[in-house]
Amino acid sequence: MKQIRFFFFCTGLGLLFGAWSVSSVHSQTIDSVVQNHPEAYGFRLGVADRIGNTQVSPAIDGYYEVPAGRGLLSYDVLAAFRNFSTLDFPIGSDRTDFVLESYGFHGNLRYVLGDNLKVRPFVGVGVGFDVYQDTGRGHVSASFPIQLGALVDLGHSTDLEIAARAMPLAYVGQNLGFSYGLTAGIRWSPNGSVVGERPDLALAFQRSQSNSAIQLGPTTDWGRVGIVTGSLAAAVTALHIYQLNAWWANQRGPFHVIEDADYQHDFDKAGHMFGGYYTSYFFDQAYRWAGIDTVESNLLGAFSGALYELYVELEDGFAQGWGFSRGDAKSDIAGAAFYLLNQRVPFFKYFKYKWSYFPSDKYLNNQPDAMGEKLTFIEDYTGQSYWMSADVHSMMKDAGLNPWWPKWLNLAVGLSGTGLGPIDTRPGHDIYDLHFLTWLVSLDYDFSKIIPESSSGIWNFVRHSLDYWHFPAPAYEISPEHRFFILFPFKMTIG
Repeated sequence: MKQIRFFFFCTGLGLLFGAWSVSSVHSQTIDSVVQNHPEAYGFRLGVADRIGNTQVSPAIDGYYEVPAGRGLLSYDVLAAFRNFSTLDFPIGSDRTDFVLESYGFHGNLRYVLGDNLKVRPFVGVGVGFDVYQDTGRGHVSASFPIQLGALVDLGHSTDLEIAARAMPLAYVGQNLGFSYGLTAGIRWSPNGSVVGERPDLALAFQRSQSNSAIQLGPTTDWGRVGIVTGSLAAAVTALHIYQLNAWWANQRGPFHVIEDADYQHDFDKAGHMFGGYYTSYFFDQAYRWAGIDTVESNLLGAFSGALYELYVELEDGFAQGWGFSRGDAKSDIAGAAFYLLNQRVPFFKYFKYKWSYFPSDKYLNNQPDAMGEKLTFIEDYTGQSYWMSADVHSMMKDAGLNPWWPKWLNLAVGLSGTGLGPIDTRPGHDIYDLHFLTWLVSLDYDFSKIIPESSSGIWNFVRHSLDYWHFPAPAYEISPEHRFFILFPFKMTIG
């Protein structure tokens, strides 16, 4: 446990150092970084090996990168497969070896030399977590990637990236390790343009009058950094105490892994994905309020969201009645990565991942959870639903169609746990006590367009935060039944 807390303490110091690095550079240096290395997306293919492995693994790695002070800040998600037979073709052949060796996320800072050269060498350092499928050397590691390589200008805002990576590992509850590999990939800057500011962020008190470059000056307010640091520390501590009393109390033991694919019909993975997504939003807003630029706060928010969610998973790993779940960790990482895509990639800005909750009978009647403890609303999956909401009006407008659809009204596809009660097939018994998942199509409200924008940052924050919740609305159940809800989740139905 001391190793975990020490790692998170060091990571927090690293985030503060990153904020200092962003804020303390001279504008001339910043302008040079932005001009030569604008916002970029990257994709790498490579091979990786870990000390103790018997074979080399193919790996894929996607990342998003922005200028940050004198360097480039990136967030990547890495996956390595068990062996090369994973890549066999044709697709229809036996894919029994399609098994992940590991997956994880990392925050990286790299420095590029020779901005105006055709071939630009770079060095990068990072910190993150990786999860492994084996049970021998370790299940989870704190990882510290180090990269040496070069960017080769291919023209058309595209670079070829070639690199060697070394990654010291600190396995949770076990010893140290080491992995290494080679990668090659493409780094692409959309239109070669500098980063544009997202126009609808909640805590933007001062907005640029143009849609060109972000003003990357030394704008970090260290008074606000102190407030943000203290507030986040207090919030994380409060959540830790709540979860300690709800789940981990009197259950401390050795770190262990469980496979819980059947738990709640895997519906809890939708909740973990939303946890990574929504937590990233709050971290992002806190960093922006402290004066960190939009793109950097988006990236740091996603990294912090994944980091916090994984901290909860690691605490589960030390609880005897629970355990570290690889499936939960995948969902946490996916949620944080989707938040970053949602903020920075134009196509994904049409969509928003939402949550709705109405207490179930089990919760209202104080029935116990799977461990025999008092059921918390977080574990009350029977009352939860998760929605992917689409901005139909913006889609029509951007497609050149007549945007007759109301701006404030979206269309959502949802997955609900209303059928996750105890199995009971007695004749005439309420359908909500059966054991299945429910798929629905529903109308959805965009509160960022319903509630007027204000000069008050707090009001704007509330306005945008509400837009991550799905409120009662007409819905049609498409599986397993076919019926219309006048206002889901209330049990007023037609059909």
